[in-house]
Amino acid sequence: MERNQLKQKLSESKTLLRKLLTVTKANNNRKSGELFSLLDKILFEDLHIERYLFIRKESGIWIKALSRQLKEEEIQKEYHKFLHQYDDFKVLNEADDEHLVDFDYIIPVFHKEEPLAYLLLSDVKEERTISPVVRNLNFLQTVTNVIVVAIENKRLFNEAILREREDQELELAGNIIQQLLPKAFPENAHFKASAFYESHMKVGGDYYDIVKTDDQSYTFLMADISGKGMAAALIMSNFQAYFKLAVEIGLGLSDLVHLLNQKVYENTRGEMFITAIFARYKTDTHELEYINTAHRSGILVQNESSLFLESQGRALGVEPNLRLNAQVVSVQKNARLILFTDGLTEVYNLEQEGFDEEKINELLRESGDVEIEKLNRRLIEKALDFAARLGMEDDLALLSIEFL
Repeated sequence: MERNQLKQKLSESKTLLRKLLTVTKANNNRKSGELFSLLDKILFEDLHIERYLFIRKESGIWIKALSRQLKEEEIQKEYHKFLHQYDDFKVLNEADDEHLVDFDYIIPVFHKEEPLAYLLLSDVKEERTISPVVRNLNFLQTVTNVIVVAIENKRLFNEAILREREDQELELAGNIIQQLLPKAFPENAHFKASAFYESHMKVGGDYYDIVKTDDQSYTFLMADISGKGMAAALIMSNFQAYFKLAVEIGLGLSDLVHLLNQKVYENTRGEMFITAIFARYKTDTHELEYINTAHRSGILVQNESSLFLESQGRALGVEPNLRLNAQVVSVQKNARLILFTDGLTEVYNLEQEGFDEEKINELLRESGDVEIEKLNRRLIEKALDFAARLGMEDDLALLSIEFL
């Protein structure tokens, strides 16, 4: 009799070892659902455990992975709220949490002190010499851990691949934005220009340009798109193409803004938008026309005064029709026009004070007739000093123009 029992026990052990080997091999090439089906088969067919619930955490949310012979109200219970105190195998009794009275055993699965899953089991209500759960406890703990950790590793691996793809996309999008920016400005005897650009992450959404409109005028642009990534880069690329086309065919500033708004809206349907300042300088009359579509105020400094080129309407792409009239100002010799994105103004010190347009204007007036290249550097250095250890929080584009 003892020999037969020993043979049976050895046979059962071999069967369980083969099952464990099957699970281990399956980890590399089976989906999560297939691994759970395999666990279900082991519990029910091989170990003859007829009542259980297996819950696991996926992306921070607890979900039911397996269940057998449970009522709907039992399945719907939020067991994870009552299980955090159990970090090892537990035989439940009447003194334990009342929410767990439906089960006799808990097998938790932890990784780096974080719970990943719980297997709750019930004994079959019949006379047996020993519970199948207790008899096969080591195997149960091992196979449950192997499956859960394998699924967690798959998830982490997939997330790593996704992050790598996102990084590659951001890098490509950043290259697109960099290619849009002008390598040089039109040579002329009417003004000097200097620009600075730095993306906060791998990709920025800022764009600036100076385009010769005709023999007697130039068009200036500073723009910032609301989104990031490849979609934003493609929208900005399309925006740049239409901007250059609109200037080339001689559209007035109001019609140019109207056209660009339509194109942005057609491409984004309000899901992305572009803030911008458009300015056109007429060299014969020394007049500057400008339209600001929800962008940071540009600053025109001349003689003893400063003019803030404030917003006149909504951003491009928010609504299908946008009609704005250009404002006009006379520009005097040695006047300076500073256009920038919110990467310069959304800089905060430890007291959460912002480096706003007033501080920029104060610095401009203190700078006197310093060369505009040095002026740009001074603005950046001042902003970084102001931010102390906090640093920049957004992309930064800066375009400075000195009228001769």
